[in-house]
Amino acid sequence: MERIKATLKNKSGEGHIDTAVKIIIAVVIGALLLGGFFLLFKGENGILKQLNNKVDDMVNMGGTVQVRQNDGKLEYSYDGESWKQSNVAGLASDAKVNYYVTVETRDTMVWLISCSSSVGARLYISTDGLNWTPSYSDKSSLYLAKSGSGARISCGDGRAYTTQDGINWTMTSTKRY
Repeated sequence: MERIKATLKNKSGEGHIDTAVKIIIAVVIGALLLGGFFLLFKGENGILKQLNNKVDDMVNMGGTVQVRQNDGKLEYSYDGESWKQSNVAGLASDAKVNYYVTVETRDTMVWLISCSSSVGARLYISTDGLNWTPSYSDKSSLYLAKSGSGARISCGDGRAYTTQDGINWTMTSTKRY
C-alpha cells in the first residue's frame, strides 16, 4: 500500500512520457519502413520491377525480339516471359490489332499487323519488332493472312495485295466497290 501511495505522489512522470514517446517513434519508423517496402514490391509499378525492366532493356538490346497480340494490343518481349506494350507511331488511341503475321525469308523476319480504329484500318510493317511503319490503309477493313511463305491483304474496297518478303507488295486486284 505504501508503494502505491509513493507512486501516486511522484510527480516527475518518469517512465510514462518517455515510454509513450518511444512507442510513437517506433510506430512512425515502422510505418515508414512499411511504406518503403510497399514502393519496392508493389507489382508492375514497383521500383524493383521498373529497375528489372530497365536492366532487361539494356542487356537485351541485341537479342531476338518476340512480338504477340494480346487483347487487341501489340506487345514485345526479349525473353518470352516479360512482355511490354509496343508503341506503334501514328496508331489511333482506340485502335485494336486484328491480325498478326510474320514473313520469314532466308535473311530477315518481317512482322505485319492489321489494326482497325474509328478512322479505318491500316497495315503496319516492322523489320525489328519494335519500330513500326504505316503502310496500306482502308476506310472500312483490312484483312491480313499468311499466304504460302508470304502474306496477303484484302481491303474492304476490293483491293488485294500479296508479298513474299513483307516489304515489297504486288497488287492482285484493283476492284473497288
